[in-house]
This record gives sequence, C-alpha cells and structure tokens, in this order.
Amino acid sequence: MNFYFSSQVKKNILDFLDLTLFLTSGGVLISFLGRYHWFFNLFDQFWSFYLFVSIVLALFFIFLRKKVQTFLSVFVLITCCAVFYKIDRYSDLKFHSSYKIYYHNINSSNSSLVELSYNIKKTNTEIVTLVEATPEIENVIVRNLVDYSNRFSLARDDNFGFLILSKINFKLEEVYERIGIPVYIKFFVKKYNFRIYLLHLPPPLWREAWETQKEALSLIANEINRNKNQSFIILGDLNMTNSSSQFQDFYRQLNPKFYSQELFSQGTWPSFVPRYISLPIDHVLSNRNFEMEIGPSAGSDHRSIIVKISAFTH
Repeated sequence: MNFYFSSQVKKNILDFLDLTLFLTSGGVLISFLGRYHWFFNLFDQFWSFYLFVSIVLALFFIFLRKKVQTFLSVFVLITCCAVFYKIDRYSDLKFHSSYKIYYHNINSSNSSLVELSYNIKKTNTEIVTLVEATPEIENVIVRNLVDYSNRFSLARDDNFGFLILSKINFKLEEVYERIGIPVYIKFFVKKYNFRIYLLHLPPPLWREAWETQKEALSLIANEINRNKNQSFIILGDLNMTNSSSQFQDFYRQLNPKFYSQELFSQGTWPSFVPRYISLPIDHVLSNRNFEMEIGPSAGSDHRSIIVKISAFTH
C-alpha cells in the first residue's frame, strides 16, 4: 500500500511538472508572435517568469532522471537566456555631481495621499513626476509640497493624468496625445541641460493601444538619435517589461549606448507581491549615469522609483 501511494504521488507530481513544462513551452513559442500581433504581446511580458520556471523544472527533471523532459526544460531555459542576452547594459561613469528625481504611478489613489506626500518630502528630490494624477490628488499634493513652486498639471479623472512638481525651473516642450489620451510629455530642465520624457503608455489590451506603444517609442527614439549630444532621461509606466519585444525594438532603435536599469531589476507592479516576483513595467532609461531605488507604494498598485542621476554628461 505504501509503495503504491508513493508511486501514485510521484506520478501526480510528474504529470504536474509535464503540464507546467507544456504550458511554459507554449508561452515561449507564443511570445515570439508578440512582435507581429497585439494579442500575443500579452504573453511576451513574462520572459523572466518563463526563465525562472524553466530553471526549477530542469532541476526537478534532473532529480527525477527524466532525460527528455530535462532536455526540453533546458532548451526553454537557453531560449529565455538568449532573449535576455540581446539586451545590452552599459554603465561606467562616476558621480561627480548629482540630483534626484521622484517618479510614481500613483494609480489615482487618494487613500494614502498623506503618506505619499511624506514619502516625497523624505526623498528630498528636486523634481517629482507623477502619472495617473487626478485633480483631487493634485490639490492635496500641491498643498502639502509647498517647496515645489514650479508645476505642470495635466490632471484627469481617468488613468492618464500627469503632474510635475519641481524646485527648479523647467520648460514644457510637448504633450503627445493619441487615441484620445496623453501618452507622454516632454520638458526641458535648463539648470542641468537635460530633457525629461515622462510616459504612461496604454496597456496593450487592444490593437490601437499596441500600435500607440510602438509609435510613441519610435518617435522618442528618432528624436534622441537626431540629438545625440542632448542628455535625456525617460521615466514612466511603459506597460511592458524590459524583455518584451516592444521594449527590445525600442532599445535597438537608439544608436548611442545609454544607461538602463538592471536586467533583473526589482519589479514595481503589482506592489502587493514581492519585488522580485512583480513585473518591472515602470522604467528608467538615460544617457547619463544613474542609480535607482525602488520605493514604497503609498496605496498605489505601483511602487515608486527614486533616481539619482549624474549632473554631467560623458
């Protein structure tokens, strides 16, 4: 009886692992289609998940001495590693002088505005960039952060409001809109001679949103390539991971090397799961050296990001 029970349990475990391998392999195969169709782009966001699952599966199949499954799981693992390998990372500058920027997708949440205001004050950043800002949120934040005398507001009652607060002067250059929503705003900070792109791309849940993602990123890449000597930083909720085809296409369009967050950076969404399990869909990209720190959520489903960036170009 004990032998039968042990064999049955082993068979159930193996069946579960086989099913997991099948689903993971299917997700990997479907993800390659994300470059060509908006629907498959949804699968394309989970390469890091496929990678970690394939590692666990390979270890289990080695332990169970299943050669075919071990080979397949290792093949999936190598495929995932190849996808990540395409993403270059470059950072070799030292900080001579620096300043800080606070970024947060606040999820139109007004339940923790006191905490949010306190978190911003505590970071002592010069520039605050918020997305999903509503008029109600703007009133509270502006009232609590009186030191930030320079302001640009595009507060909305939907999920695509923007709010910028700054202790130094900046100049608004562009508000890019598509499908009835502001997708990104661009402004220039004369004191540090750099340009900020603050983005909130729509999630690729329908074709027009997927095309909007591609078009907005392509416009930004083309503009950066035309002004290679201009220092820039890109902040925002791109609604894509850094291993997705959309992000990699954007990354490859940029001609000069530039600085990006670490490949396996801590995730920012959703904030209620551990950081190394959540997805890194909020991004920081720049051609200046920088360090980034994942901060608290203050009631949002996104974690905040505090960026320390070099005040000098290469």
